[in-house]
Amino acid sequence: MENISAQINTPGSLPPLWIVRLQSLITMRLTIPLDVIIEPDGEGFIARPVDLPLYGFGDDTIEALEMLKRSIESFYDELMEDDDLSIEYLSMKQFLKERVVTAHEECSVQ
Repeated sequence: MENISAQINTPGSLPPLWIVRLQSLITMRLTIPLDVIIEPDGEGFIARPVDLPLYGFGDDTIEALEMLKRSIESFYDELMEDDDLSIEYLSMKQFLKERVVTAHEECSVQ
C-alpha cells in the first residue's frame, strides 16, 4: 500500500488532490519513492507522477495507481532499449535508472 502524504482541498476550490509517495511498481522496486498526484477526473481518477509525463486512469484511486505503475514499467523498458533519444528522454532515462531496480538486477546482486 502506498503512503498518502497529503490531501489538498480548500472551500470553493477544485475537487481534492491526493499526494501519494509511490514505494514500488508491479514487478520492479523503487530505490527512491516517486511523488504522485491523484485527482478526480469525471467518473474516475488520474494518478500522475510529479517528475514524469505519464499517468494512470482508473475507476478508483487504487486502480489509477496500478495503471500508473504499469505505465512507468512500460516506459522504463522502452527507454532502456535505446540510447538514441532526445535530451529530454535521456534525462528521464537517467532519472528512472537511478530509481528503478528490476528483478534481474536484484538477482544479480544477491
